[in-house]
Amino acid sequence: LEFRRVLFRSTEPFARKFRGNAGDRLRFEPPRGPLGVQVAGVYADYSRDQGAVVMSRAMFRRHWDDERVMSVAIYLRPGADVVVLEDAFRSAFADEGQFAVNTTRTLRDRVLRVFDQTFAVTHVLRTVAMFVAIAGVFLTMVTQVTERRRELALMRALGATPQWVGALVFVEAGMLGLLAALLGIEAGVPLAMVLTWVLNPAFFGWTIQLRLPWDSLAWTPAWILAAALAAAWWPARLARSEEIAEALHEE
Repeated sequence: LEFRRVLFRSTEPFARKFRGNAGDRLRFEPPRGPLGVQVAGVYADYSRDQGAVVMSRAMFRRHWDDERVMSVAIYLRPGADVVVLEDAFRSAFADEGQFAVNTTRTLRDRVLRVFDQTFAVTHVLRTVAMFVAIAGVFLTMVTQVTERRRELALMRALGATPQWVGALVFVEAGMLGLLAALLGIEAGVPLAMVLTWVLNPAFFGWTIQLRLPWDSLAWTPAWILAAALAAAWWPARLARSEEIAEALHEE
């Protein structure tokens, strides 16, 4: 067969599943006989995960004997009214059948809404994880204060003020929170890379650009530190109110 390279492209899912990368040769069986084509390029497409190929209408009409049109993309000039165009289109082609008219903004909002609904459970899990982390810091600091009663009482006996002992508990809780934030970021960024660069192309064939949310990453240690300090309030109060004599005589 004579392979043709003109106006023939494949989507990323198609290229990954059927090895239709740029320069590869594919064979089709249209009604008018075998057709060999060479892929001119690959483009990103998120509308379907099974993949698709795109060719010129003239080429499709010549080999598949099909004059029908399935979709049309219209680009408006700046300032044009989309509603007026949609009403005019429906009035002109109302007798031809039913048409679905969608603007790019409508499709984008719909896709983002679907993504938000899909990942809504992750927001719930994040909230649950935050409460679990606060409870973990609280229990850890209460346990530390309880186990170190004699040590804290000895510090008080040597001249440490209740405020200094409470500040010590807050510092330890803050260091625990900052360490947890740094470890979370260190583990989360590689996990995002694996999900974006490995799992997503392997399962869906889509390439999604990885963009790190620097604002969120910068604020994460701040709110985790605040949560850790809030969780340490009661343990610090417990350490300040410890009776020195009773703690020193305790075996």
